[in-house]
Amino acid sequence: MIKEIRLYSGFAIIALDCLLIETLQSFREGRPNPEKMERNSKKKKQTSTVDMFINFLKRPRFQEYFDDEKTKIFYNHFRNGLLHQGEVKSSGRIKKGSKSLPMIEISQDKKSLIVYRDIFHEALEAEIEDYIQELIEGKDAQLRENFIKKMNEICRVPEN
Repeated sequence: MIKEIRLYSGFAIIALDCLLIETLQSFREGRPNPEKMERNSKKKKQTSTVDMFINFLKRPRFQEYFDDEKTKIFYNHFRNGLLHQGEVKSSGRIKKGSKSLPMIEISQDKKSLIVYRDIFHEALEAEIEDYIQELIEGKDAQLRENFIKKMNEICRVPEN
């Protein structure tokens, strides 16, 4: 039964991966929650969600596959489609894939992407492991400060 479910869970995998990308990048950037950004709109302009996806998909494991145009397609057709409409938009598809395939391909009509979910998910897991290791090593002080800033916000620790 579990094996059968895994064969048809691409939709759920990519939807959760999109949530993880936003969460991980918001920790990397120390980005406040959107409602807090609105209250403090007179302060420094914050990175938009699409910019966060662009920044994240420039990470080493993804940059080979995602330029700015493909990232915007992924953001609009997959992230927004799954989050807002409960579907992948346009001719976008999520497929299981194998190690011999690339992470993504252009769809047949050239209007969207085919995402090979297992390859995409494995790369995301590796990025999470890298992030944890970067925090442990502590070579990037700003990365740690951003983590603390984001975690304090989640835990509702008042700002100084």
